Amino acid sequence: MKQDLFDTKSLSPVKLRDWCSRNTRKLDFLEIIPQSLIDLVDKCLTSNPRLRISAEDALRHEFFAPCYETWRKQKLHRLRFCQESQDLGSTLTLPESSQSCSIVNKIQVAN
Repeated sequence: MKQDLFDTKSLSPVKLRDWCSRNTRKLDFLEIIPQSLIDLVDKCLTSNPRLRISAEDALRHEFFAPCYETWRKQKLHRLRFCQESQDLGSTLTLPESSQSCSIVNKIQVAN
C-alpha cells in the first residue's frame, strides 16, 4: 500500500557502505570511493520519501564542492570577458556568453 512508504518502519534502512562490505568481492574498492559519495548515495536511496534528500539539497552536498569551484571560476571568466568586450566596444556575439553578457549589461545599468 502507498501509505506504507510513508511509515518510517516499513523498510529497514541499510547503509550503502555496510551493504557493499557484505556483497563485494573486492574490499579495496571501498577504500577508493570517497566517503562523501557514499553519504550522498545513502541519502538519495533512503526508502522513505519524506526522509530522502531533495534534488536541490543533493546538488549542494559536499560531494559536489569541487564542481562549485570550477563553476565559480567559469562564471568569473565569462563576466571578465563580457566586461572586457564592453570596454573595447566590441560587438562580439558568442552563443554561450551572449546571454551572460546581456545579464551583466542589465546589472551594470541597474547600478
